[in-house]
Amino acid sequence: MEDIKLELIRNSFYPPDGKVKFLFVGESPPYGGKFFYNANTGLYKYTKEAFSRAINIEWRDDAEFLYYFRDHGFFLDDLCHEPVNQYKRGEGRNRQLKRQKSLPDFTTRMKKYNPENIIIVMKAIEKFVKKAIEKNNLSIVTYLLPFPSYGHQQQYVDKLVKILKNR
Repeated sequence: MEDIKLELIRNSFYPPDGKVKFLFVGESPPYGGKFFYNANTGLYKYTKEAFSRAINIEWRDDAEFLYYFRDHGFFLDDLCHEPVNQYKRGEGRNRQLKRQKSLPDFTTRMKKYNPENIIIVMKAIEKFVKKAIEKNNLSIVTYLLPFPSYGHQQQYVDKLVKILKNR
């Protein structure tokens, strides 16, 4: 039930004109109920910070930023629609299997999105995203950013600012 609720929220932020200029791809919604589109994750916080720096805007509230994100052709989807970050060290195989199992559905969604650019947020999912691109015969610009945690927050923000300023 929780997964359905999250997907309804996610889909409410799909660009209204149907054109995804930049598809951000994360691994999965976090375990524990947090979600990018609920404006309560580190990924959300640092993405918002990068946008603020790149276009020199201070958002009045989270809704204003999320609507800007949506209305300017940005969309975040996850490779896996169910959380996988709850697996501990040594359980990496479980995480890999979940990623692999999610690939066909993700590939179908990517075809629908037909994005102009993809921002992959996490090195560990890069090969899966590239497989989906390949299966869809898409010729698109891809960027790889570190996930903004474990000391990589500033690197994520700096690289995203550079991408946004050059778009």
